[in-house]
Amino acid sequence: MTSEHSGVRAVRKATPADLPAIYDICLRTADAGVDATALYGDPRMPGTVWAAPYAVLEPDFTFV
Repeated sequence: MTSEHSGVRAVRKATPADLPAIYDICLRTADAGVDATALYGDPRMPGTVWAAPYAVLEPDFTFV
């Protein structure tokens, strides 16, 4: 059995280029860990509330 996620992983500081993925991850997990796409008219809302401020205002403390 092989894992789809096999290989080397690295944790690094977030950059502005990571924001689209941060918004996407937040949306896909905003409903108690499952996809919340149907719950938000603005798909960026969960990320805007819960994650983007850290990436923008405190980038030294935001990792991806």
